[in-house]
Amino acid sequence: MYSVMRMALACVLAVGMPAVSPSGAATARSTDHFSCHGPARGRLLRTIALDHLERNEIAAELQENGLAGSASYGADRYRLLYCTVSPSGGTVVASGLLVLPQGAHGPLPLVAYAHGTLVTRTSAPSFGNGVEGRLAPMLFSAEGFAVAAPDYLGLGVS
Repeated sequence: MYSVMRMALACVLAVGMPAVSPSGAATARSTDHFSCHGPARGRLLRTIALDHLERNEIAAELQENGLAGSASYGADRYRLLYCTVSPSGGTVVASGLLVLPQGAHGPLPLVAYAHGTLVTRTSAPSFGNGVEGRLAPMLFSAEGFAVAAPDYLGLGVS
């Protein structure tokens, strides 16, 4: 199975999204100590372990929210901080969520999950506060998919 860092980098590069990363609201704007100068697009800066969810926890949360079914795998959630390019052409730190199924063997199929409109930074997927940004990645990962869910520039830690 892929290491977390290798999978994180693969997700950032393969999906090529404007924001991908896997800790709490206290770090929502604390990216000053990271540098994205030079050719930085897709450079992984940090991987932050958020939590581990057992199969039964995922199944219960999905059912509580009206999503029927069971979970084949538990999941580990990570916030990724990485460099990307802003609309103005400058480099910027972006964030997103990486969810990996536990116990899956071999190469993992990748789902790039693009969330809907959000109104607060901490509603982004890597914060796990919004129902959609938490449940959709969990649903795919529980069935054996690696999930990359960008926070988008201006949300999450960017």
